[in-house]
Amino acid sequence: HAAVYSLGCFGAYCLAGIGAALSGFIESAKTAKTVIIDGCPVGCARKVSEKYHIPPTKYFVVTKMGIEKKHAFDMLGTETNQAVDYIKSHI
Repeated sequence: HAAVYSLGCFGAYCLAGIGAALSGFIESAKTAKTVIIDGCPVGCARKVSEKYHIPPTKYFVVTKMGIEKKHAFDMLGTETNQAVDYIKSHI
C-alpha cells in the first residue's frame, strides 16, 4: 500500500469487496477520487467499476506503461516503482 499512498490524495479500496457487492466498499469508492489500475488490457478492475457505477478519476493499464505481463515476480519492486512514477507523472 505504500506505493498507493505515495500518490498523494488517493486511497486504496478493496476491489474484492466491491466485486462481492459489499455496499460499504461500493459507496466509499463512489464518493472518492478513484484511480483504477489494471494489469492488462482485459480490464478486470475497470469492468468491476463499471458494473457498480464507480466512475474513475483516472484509469491506467500497467502493460501500456511498458511493463510486460508475466507470471514471474522477480522484477516486482522495480516494476511497481516504474508504474507509480508513471502514474504520478500523469495525475
